[in-house]
Amino acid sequence: ETLTQLYAVVFGLDILGNPYGLAQNIKEGTKDLFYEPYQGMVQGPREFAEGVVIGMNSFLRHSVGGIVGAASKISRSLGKGLAKLTFDEEYQKQRARRMAQKPAHIGEGLVRGG
Repeated sequence: ETLTQLYAVVFGLDILGNPYGLAQNIKEGTKDLFYEPYQGMVQGPREFAEGVVIGMNSFLRHSVGGIVGAASKISRSLGKGLAKLTFDEEYQKQRARRMAQKPAHIGEGLVRGG
């Protein structure tokens, strides 16, 4: 139990992109990929087809979402660390203010990296 908690803390660190959370997301998506069609197969062919769609949707959502989320956390941590290395307190304050503001549109969000 304690070892499991320790793994969750260490592998949940944002600087690593939360590999524990990524593994959990992929695990959940993979489970749904097989479980949903199986549940549908028990009920009938139409439900099987619906289960395949639901399972694929869940798998893609969890996998892609997990990978993008992990990459986002890694880049956020790196950006924060590099900002600290400048030793410029004014720049760090400006960056913190910019990061706290929501982007006006998706293009701005991509450019800012937030």
